[in-house]
Amino acid sequence: MNKKIISILVLGILSLGFLGVIPQVTSKPQATLTFWTTETDPGRPEIIEGIASRFTGATVDVVGVDENDLPEQIASAKAAGTLPDVMQIFYEYIGGYVDQGILDAERATTVGTSIADLGGLPLTANPGTTGDSDKYGAVPIDGWVQGIWYRKDLFTAAGLSDPDSWANIMLAAKTLHNTTSALNPMYGIVIGTDPKATYTQQVYEHFALANGARALDEDGKVDLNSERQLETLKYYADLAQYAPKGFNNWDAANQLYLTGKAAMMVYSTYIADDILGLQAREWAPVPNLGDITGFQAAITGNHSETATYGQLSALGITVGADSTAEAFVKFILETDAEYLEWINMAITGKMPLRQTTAILANWTQHEVWGSYESGLAADILNGFKNIARWGLIDGNSYSTKIATLYGELIMPKAIVSVIANTSDAETALIDAEAAFLDALGETPSSAPGFGIFAFFASLLILVVFVRKRRK
Repeated sequence: MNKKIISILVLGILSLGFLGVIPQVTSKPQATLTFWTTETDPGRPEIIEGIASRFTGATVDVVGVDENDLPEQIASAKAAGTLPDVMQIFYEYIGGYVDQGILDAERATTVGTSIADLGGLPLTANPGTTGDSDKYGAVPIDGWVQGIWYRKDLFTAAGLSDPDSWANIMLAAKTLHNTTSALNPMYGIVIGTDPKATYTQQVYEHFALANGARALDEDGKVDLNSERQLETLKYYADLAQYAPKGFNNWDAANQLYLTGKAAMMVYSTYIADDILGLQAREWAPVPNLGDITGFQAAITGNHSETATYGQLSALGITVGADSTAEAFVKFILETDAEYLEWINMAITGKMPLRQTTAILANWTQHEVWGSYESGLAADILNGFKNIARWGLIDGNSYSTKIATLYGELIMPKAIVSVIANTSDAETALIDAEAAFLDALGETPSSAPGFGIFAFFASLLILVVFVRKRRK
């Protein structure tokens, strides 16, 4: 073949390349994954962004969402079709979001069952499931325990017992409450009294569990209006006499206890490093506050029942999430360096769920616990395995119903109505149960004489209406 023919062939091949006949090698675009986190305290978003930046499977867009705004934000995003791929979620919401088609239990189970040392889980074998004990509704990542933080020095001086029971808590609050000085008051206790705050539900639920009061009966049916619940609501309203007036959320508890203006507060273990002044706050804690602070997780009510309350945080994968979502969740949980960085960004409020010796030792032997009484860290970690919650009955999870109760803030509204004297406890519980049933789309159980009562009530309204017309 002569040179002229070869030249023509080469030119032809090049022409085909320019015309796009020969396929060109192109790089695949990097996937983008959106991650919602409730870790919005100063410094934490930057840590999470650092973890996300080291994930090579996708470009991760980290979005901070306030814990109290989470249900509303999820509802809005679902309506708009803009749900994130992965979201940090809490125990009481998981089952409900699975049932609503927001969280993908199958994909969460794939990740959860693949992490061999994921254990020590409280509540159920696989928290957040919807009746299937072999499935995860979301992948558990950490948790905390709630309890009474109290001034040991003040208790000792007053000859008071530890605040481990309803009776001891009430006596201590009454004894130590002194607000004669407006500038330097000492409140007996700080509890949740904000009708719009989940904190109020969390604190109240702890006292209720200790008294055997639940939101559902043994069959999972609504049972807010019970004798034990009435007893709890009245106790809680009485206890509020020794708390600051007005609406108190977690931030009021934090500030008042740290600045020496409260003898007790109900708070999670998140507060432990604040007490030592290790977190940046607008208010500085009392000097050496850790040395004179005690913690009581288990509370006993009026009927010899004892309860420990806590929270479980998990990473949920949404339905239709990017294909890299499982890998991202597994990256955070299974990679030791990343998981330890996640836990260590708020060490006292993030009990590890991976049960390796190194990870557990990192938590129990952390220097922050050195300023508290010996063995506190181990006691908290063990207590975490025994936490109770409304919605968990005899091993069965009814978190879908409890998600509705929490989302509607039904009990906080009832609690505050009694504290503010706009309702008595009996009426508040009747209204709360009705609101709960209405939110679930259920009807009240038929009570004896209910039909007759409704008839006469309607008749009375009609008579009043006729009389008003006559006037």
